[in-house]
Amino acid sequence: MGYECQWCQSTGCVDIDNAQCRQTETCGKPVVTKISPTDGPPEGGTVVTLEGFNFGVQSIVTVTVAGVPCNTVTFMDRKINCTTSNKSFDSTKKSEESGQVVVTVDGKNSSDDIQFTYKMPKITSIYPNQGILSGGRTIILIGTNLNIGNMEYAVNQCRIFKITSTRRMYYN
Repeated sequence: MGYECQWCQSTGCVDIDNAQCRQTETCGKPVVTKISPTDGPPEGGTVVTLEGFNFGVQSIVTVTVAGVPCNTVTFMDRKINCTTSNKSFDSTKKSEESGQVVVTVDGKNSSDDIQFTYKMPKITSIYPNQGILSGGRTIILIGTNLNIGNMEYAVNQCRIFKITSTRRMYYN
């Protein structure tokens, strides 16, 4: 899939599959081939995994997701993990906003069209809207974007039963 490189401390760019640290040609720009998940809430906090190559393991690497810096950048094999930051947009006018994922290694930017979408989750109804004190009821939250990113909802004393894009069921 093209020249893959990493950085050795004293000699510069080397082939990532080469066990020896010996200088080779200049590393190309980073290439992002995949992001997972592809969406998350605007509050940030979604841990995303980027796959690709030319990430420059020993280099100065930054990641932006839809124009917002990604925090806590870590490497694992040919992957980068980072945590999305807060993305501000007017949720009264739109429920989501997308943008390009950009990895920058030593001043070289990826230019791949890999997108991440910040989506506003919205609960439109809760069924049933009342219950008995002893519990034991299944509670269904209905809305949009309820399964985005790797979100966790804080619902006191309930266990998640089933999740879809428009429903979350809890057992009380």
